[in-house]
Amino acid sequence: MPFAACPLRAPLLPPEARAVLAFWQAEGLGPDHPPEPALATRLAAHFLVAHEAAARGERAAWAGMAAGSLALALLLDQFPRLAFAGTPRSFATDAAARRVAHAALALAQDLDLPAVWRVFLYLPLGHAEALSDQELCVALSSLLPSPHPEQARARRDQIRRFGRFPARNAVLGRASTAEERCFLAEAG
Repeated sequence: MPFAACPLRAPLLPPEARAVLAFWQAEGLGPDHPPEPALATRLAAHFLVAHEAAARGERAAWAGMAAGSLALALLLDQFPRLAFAGTPRSFATDAAARRVAHAALALAQDLDLPAVWRVFLYLPLGHAEALSDQELCVALSSLLPSPHPEQARARRDQIRRFGRFPARNAVLGRASTAEERCFLAEAG
């Protein structure tokens, strides 16, 4: 089922969380949506306050239901990648996003979501520079349609090989190894 055709019904969810989900769906923001200036501006205008509140833990109560955990994962993982692309801030809430994902998985909340939305609960694990999170993401993504399993394996393989994502090195002020520079040059 296409992403845009798969609404989430969560009437008990706070309006702010419902707005996050509605925006993601209306914009068609799939997990591979490229950052673009106009989108970053719209996201910041609508959700910067909610992102910052979630980063401070002030929206933790949303995690009581699957759609709430999903909204938190979007605010903590996807929002910064799109709104703050190319800056260290794009990765600043990764640990918080992983905590949300792990808590949601412990409650099997992912199974309460359509597959097209589950990927957003799994992505914080796929964005981790920890092999255990990568392995879990690969296992979970194997239940999703293509291209998600292949993308999960490719991310995991980078972590296996380098212990980190080389593409983040420049943004995070990390020196790249010769092997990482070759990898980045080959990847384009």
